[in-house]
Amino acid sequence: MAFVFVTNDIDPYFRDIIGVMAQHYGCTYRFRYERRKDFDLIGSIPAGILKGAAGVVALRNWSTGRLYPIRKIHIEDVFVSERFIVPRFTLLDFPAPSSVVAKWPAVEARICSVAKQSRGNGQLEPLIYEITDAELDECVGSQALGEDDFNRWIAVTDSISGCNQMGQCVFLYLHTIRDERGRVVTRDEIRREFIPLDAETVYTLEVASYMLPRNALFVRDQDRVEPFSLKLQTDENLVSAIKTEDSVVSRYDQHLFIIRDKSPAGGTTSQLRISGEAPGLFLPIITVPVHIGYTVWQWVAVLLGSTLLLLSSLVPDQHAVWQKLMQAIGLLLVAAVGKEFFGSVTKRLWNSKPLSQLSAAMSKMRGSGR
Repeated sequence: MAFVFVTNDIDPYFRDIIGVMAQHYGCTYRFRYERRKDFDLIGSIPAGILKGAAGVVALRNWSTGRLYPIRKIHIEDVFVSERFIVPRFTLLDFPAPSSVVAKWPAVEARICSVAKQSRGNGQLEPLIYEITDAELDECVGSQALGEDDFNRWIAVTDSISGCNQMGQCVFLYLHTIRDERGRVVTRDEIRREFIPLDAETVYTLEVASYMLPRNALFVRDQDRVEPFSLKLQTDENLVSAIKTEDSVVSRYDQHLFIIRDKSPAGGTTSQLRISGEAPGLFLPIITVPVHIGYTVWQWVAVLLGSTLLLLSSLVPDQHAVWQKLMQAIGLLLVAAVGKEFFGSVTKRLWNSKPLSQLSAAMSKMRGSGR
């Protein structure tokens, strides 16, 4: 089974849709639904069956009652209380325009037929509806890759252009993260919402911005807007920001932010944040949870350096030259990696059970004169 999560285009709920559209594939978001005596946003669906299911987020036009599919999701967890439920979900593909045209009207019609209130200018009850997995797949279409992903984002933006509040929004989308060699971070690499980045590597974050033609700041004859800035915030202890600001000067544009991950003391997580302000407009905040891993050369260097330092302690004193040489090479490798990285990894290795047993055996051998 799958589920449709509806939110209306009235303030403040429309802001969630703009936020859902802005985040990178694989990041997480949450909705909040309430159950009260005078209205029930949850309905008869047991909250416990939501966890682990797939679904789609939909925007409802308050004036017309129309529903628009926005983005496919996977529900990771659900907070449940007597009064509220808060589903937290991973953001996946935007629907393909052809699939929406062919398959969504049937889903929309069935939702409206079972809803307590489906006409315009009124509250839709409830806001969560069950559909089949097959219906979800048919409405979203095949997996979107590369340029198709960006084109679907634009198509969703255009599809909701007639909804309330949309003319006062700046649509953003962090669609690509690539390293200094041009390699794009792929979807398969993302684990538990964290985007993997290598230490001591430069990355470029590519963000698209788009405003509807009826936007208040739009200069109709030249596609220009009153300039405002988007800014990137990082934890400077973990991520060096090389380019942190870019200006929005056109109704549609592409913005680049550049970072360099520092060598961490261990497998470290952090969060990047892209935001901006413009008078009279709503801009979403892009949050990017990242996991800063170790590079291959760091692993090779620390393992080789650790091995040499360990073996040097076993070299008899009469071969002091070889002992010193092994120690020097080991320390050189450690210095190349960085003392914080080395200290973190060797501490984990040394505290592991096999090496603890080896250390105890070596101490016993030396104590017995062997």
